[in-house]
Amino acid sequence: MKKRLLSHILLTLLAALFLTACGPKAPYIFPDKFKQDAKILATFDEPVLFDETALLQKYFAVWKKKKSDFKKSDLMWALNSYTYKPGRYFTLSRLTFKKSWFDNVAKNANFDALNSVFAPAIITKNTPLRSLPTRDRLFKSAGSYPFDYLQDSVLPIFSPVVVSHYSKDGLYAFVHTDEISGWIWRGDLRIFTQKEAENYKKNKFGAFTKDGGAIFDKRGNFVGESRIGGFFPYVKEENDAFVSASYRFSKSYARKFEPFEDVIIKRRLNEFLGANYGWGGENLLRDCSLFLKDFYASFGVWLPRNSRAQGKAGTVFSLEGMDNEQKKEFIMANAVPYLTLFYMKGHIMLYTGVLDDEITITHAVWALRDKEDNRHQIGKVAITSIELGKGYREFKDENLLLGKITSMNIISAPKKR
Repeated sequence: MKKRLLSHILLTLLAALFLTACGPKAPYIFPDKFKQDAKILATFDEPVLFDETALLQKYFAVWKKKKSDFKKSDLMWALNSYTYKPGRYFTLSRLTFKKSWFDNVAKNANFDALNSVFAPAIITKNTPLRSLPTRDRLFKSAGSYPFDYLQDSVLPIFSPVVVSHYSKDGLYAFVHTDEISGWIWRGDLRIFTQKEAENYKKNKFGAFTKDGGAIFDKRGNFVGESRIGGFFPYVKEENDAFVSASYRFSKSYARKFEPFEDVIIKRRLNEFLGANYGWGGENLLRDCSLFLKDFYASFGVWLPRNSRAQGKAGTVFSLEGMDNEQKKEFIMANAVPYLTLFYMKGHIMLYTGVLDDEITITHAVWALRDKEDNRHQIGKVAITSIELGKGYREFKDENLLLGKITSMNIISAPKKR
């Protein structure tokens, strides 16, 4: 009897040890470990003031481009990449695309008319930038929303572009931006003459600091809505608004470019936190790199659109060859909160300091893959640990974000304010 009892106790202890070693099962949707309020994050002690001149020059440089700067073979990449193959691509309704759809889109793209318009313009409404002239969504597997491979970005209202040409059906315009080209709905732009473009650049410019602020013209007619990452023209400042020749911008969502300092950084981050994730700007939302581009643009700092290019901005430090503990030591010794980005293939994150002995990041993220390649969803802009998933049995060190990052880069900061 005693032997049976001892054996039962031993088996119970071994089972308990086994379960402890494996850890609990990871949830399908990760709960928030930290309060989703930027005020909990590390303090940014040394305010700086970025010069927005470089950012504005980047955006308006497209108006100085020549037709010869754009090669047809490069601009047709989407038509060459997304071609018909039975069962390869799916609609939002989980149906497969027919060959006729690809043929019709290629014809509608009208690339024989490339740069036949070639005129400066501004965006008149926050608008999706698409790879092909269609509102249809294209997925690589059934039910893989929101990963629509035709969705490239979002162009904020008042963004400068060059109109290349129009689709055959006349509904879409192919435009060149500061760094990429793509299709927008034709009704979302206003074409300028060269003289109008030069006069437009003579305005002063400020930055939108909130999404969803109602914009009106000087007659009180609704024009559109503000979007962080966009900027607006004005000629004078009043008590409650900035005023241009045509518009009024409320100071509830519009500001002069503000200094990069603790209170403002955290106020700005709180405008993003909790917002749903949007691959490529799906539904005018943000993915990882669009979140960072818009965050920094609101302070007058230009970043490229995609995560790989963003990971090369400023001063880059390789983390390859380091284990997780070595990475943590290097980050804590060298990273600067709010000015450091962590890069891994396909994803980029903002370093937001150490909290409760954990390295925190703020990022727009859909999900984290475990060792079996299953997704555990986050689905929003969130403050998380860089070791999110640690302690769950589905995750090994190499599955954590810390294990996956290959470099960090510090955005070059100007002189202190």
